[in-house]
Amino acid sequence: MFLYGINDLFDKDTDKLNAKKISKEIRVTKRNDILYRVVILGAILFAIPLFPIFNEKSQLLLIVFLILSYFYSAHPLRFKARPILDFSSN
Repeated sequence: MFLYGINDLFDKDTDKLNAKKISKEIRVTKRNDILYRVVILGAILFAIPLFPIFNEKSQLLLIVFLILSYFYSAHPLRFKARPILDFSSN
């Protein structure tokens, strides 16, 4: 929910130009950004109570995952728009 919600929030402009969204996927023409933000926040809030049960290595990996997931689509870094960062973040 976190990864795809962030992606949907920041891909509005590129989705308009993506032919695959017409032939293989569904293009959402009207998005409710507030709903996306609530769902993303809900996913984060759901994960917070689980955080202390992980060991330190798992906590660090989770933090790195969340940072990479966010900046894969979000500005100013937007890894998916930069070939080297796109590859390395995945």
